Amino acid sequence: MNASRFFLAVVSLLLAAAPAVTRAATPAAAPAPAVKAASDPTAATRRAVRTVPLPTKAGPEPTPIQPTTAAIRDRNARLQIFLDRQQFGPGKIDGSWGLFAREAWKRYQQSKEQPAVDPLAMLPSEVATFEPLYTTYTVTTADATLVGEIAGTLAEKAKLKMLPYTSLGAMVSERFHCSPEFLNRINPGLNVNKLKVGTTLNVPNVEPFDLLAIRAERHRLDALAAERKKQSQVALASNSSGPVPVPVPLLGEQPLTTAERYNLRVSTVDKLVEIREGTRLVASFPVTPGSETLPTPKGSWVIRSKVFFPEFRWDEAMLNTGKRSDQFHLLPPGPNNPVGVMWMGLSKDGIGLHGTNNPNTIGRAASHGCIRLANWDAVRVAAFVEKGTHVLIE
Repeated sequence: MNASRFFLAVVSLLLAAAPAVTRAATPAAAPAPAVKAASDPTAATRRAVRTVPLPTKAGPEPTPIQPTTAAIRDRNARLQIFLDRQQFGPGKIDGSWGLFAREAWKRYQQSKEQPAVDPLAMLPSEVATFEPLYTTYTVTTADATLVGEIAGTLAEKAKLKMLPYTSLGAMVSERFHCSPEFLNRINPGLNVNKLKVGTTLNVPNVEPFDLLAIRAERHRLDALAAERKKQSQVALASNSSGPVPVPVPLLGEQPLTTAERYNLRVSTVDKLVEIREGTRLVASFPVTPGSETLPTPKGSWVIRSKVFFPEFRWDEAMLNTGKRSDQFHLLPPGPNNPVGVMWMGLSKDGIGLHGTNNPNTIGRAASHGCIRLANWDAVRVAAFVEKGTHVLIE
């Protein structure tokens, strides 16, 4: 082969190879890497590694979200309001879960023959679904008649017609079985100490303690007693030579229940009064029993009297020694009377179940031998008893 023919052959080979090089360099050749990747034994491994999540370093378990203080108070208030409506008094409603609330819950379950459960772990359905939890109340002009100033000395107090509330806030708090602080909490922006007639506020949905009705009942019973006395005088004048006939009971004088239907058991240790219909537990309320010096007398007694809106004979000697003296003051009725708005006298002289002018002392301070309750609870206990109702004090 001569030189010219050799040159032409080399040029022909170069021209034949040029299109392949061009095609490989153009975008149309993009699939080529995929073919190469498929033939690469490490490519599939690299793709598989990328799809597997990297292991993380082990750390502490996440902390469960704890309920806020407000949520805890709301739950406790729900339980307290529910129990109060069931006539198992938890003490004053304040959003706390104290001893009286726990004892009330235990007795509520006993009354329903339910197995013991902790309501704080999970609210029972009957509590969780109870609605409404709160309602509203508008202060009335009649409410204002229960508020006033209280004189300083016992002698000055004895001259008053009534020992009233000192503020509308105190009246509304007692009416709805709660503390003024709790009313402030469920009424943001409202100062309960500065309530006025016409003010509407949120209150616990409990059976209201109606002092106006208690006062009206006292007036009604006084009128009945006056009428009976008049009948007796007429009967005596017309039959002076014979025995005085017993007057026929007047309308409304008959007891609401029989003395045998219910019985009371007072535990001076648990500081509770339990009410039973026969053997069935139907209600319980917190109490303050006597002190070590003047203990509440244990034993079996009966109710001898039930007085709405009572006066109180303040006798220092009687309070300290249990014996009467001639140095006393007769204090008028009212919510700030030392025995509150209800007295249930026992067959033990000087001893009874009664209300108080300071519900904060229930369960916390000793009495002078009697059994003290919050006014709203004393009125509810009175609805179960009549003259002759048995009371066991242990």
